[in-house]
Amino acid sequence: MGGEFTIQKRLPLLPGDKIFLMHPDPSIRHTELQWSVTDGGQTIVQISDEQVKGVQDAWAFQIQFNVG
Repeated sequence: MGGEFTIQKRLPLLPGDKIFLMHPDPSIRHTELQWSVTDGGQTIVQISDEQVKGVQDAWAFQIQFNVG
């Protein structure tokens, strides 16, 4: 069930930026996710089996940009 969540577009992410999962379960909410960008510009986000559970209709993420 878990694995990779692929976003087909290149997001404006740079090394040091963080992606957090906004999950309906408070114990999982705000979990920092590992991410990478492919040579083709796709953004790949790593999702665990536990993080997949409870998500029914949509995925919500928070991006924290490293400005500093």
